Amino acid sequence: RSPRPSSPRPPDRAPQPPARKLFTTTAGAWKLLDQEVRSVPNARGVENRKNPRYPLRLSAEVRQGGRLYTAVTRDLSLGGVCLECETALPEGQEIDIGLFLVVDDVEDASQPPLEMRGRVVWCAPGEEGKPATMGVRFEGITAVQTAGLNRFLRIFPA
Repeated sequence: RSPRPSSPRPPDRAPQPPARKLFTTTAGAWKLLDQEVRSVPNARGVENRKNPRYPLRLSAEVRQGGRLYTAVTRDLSLGGVCLECETALPEGQEIDIGLFLVVDDVEDASQPPLEMRGRVVWCAPGEEGKPATMGVRFEGITAVQTAGLNRFLRIFPA
């Protein structure tokens, strides 16, 4: 069999530049490594986001209806967060989130958590043995919270 000819990429589906992936070193300093982490584009190949997302792993506590859930961030932006959590919460649910800086795989006790309020805009149950994934939009963000988010995101170059 002869190889199939590759079809040219439509002009409106230009490749997106790779995002930056964040890791911590054993010394606790942040180190950026290039990795191809791409956002999911819409049908035209363009992402419909007001704020760019950054792949950032933070510990998180999610509070909803008197219950407390442990979660981990997958990515973070000034507008919201993608969380991995053992419990899938329903879309539209209002939640409170505490974001914790992690150094050497341990929450940094010297820094208080960044407390945010948000709403679950989508949720995907995890496959067997995997956590659920939730997209949360932040709501009622104050100037202090914006400064806290910028502190987390400042490590990414413009």
